[in-house]
Amino acid sequence: MKWQPIETAPKDCLQKLGFVDGRVRFIYWGKTSHVPLYGWNVADQGVENCELCEPSHWMPLPEPPNG
Repeated sequence: MKWQPIETAPKDCLQKLGFVDGRVRFIYWGKTSHVPLYGWNVADQGVENCELCEPSHWMPLPEPPNG
């Protein structure tokens, strides 16, 4: 897996790794929890505390281990 420009990320509501403000974060495309706006959200703060963010890159999450 390699980092890819955020413009290439699918907007499918599934979590991804994102590079946001110099940090690796969990992100997803969807509605924020505070206002009815759609965009990229930081998703590692809990479902009731999602905030819009501006990631520069993304990467899919790795497959979980077997067993």
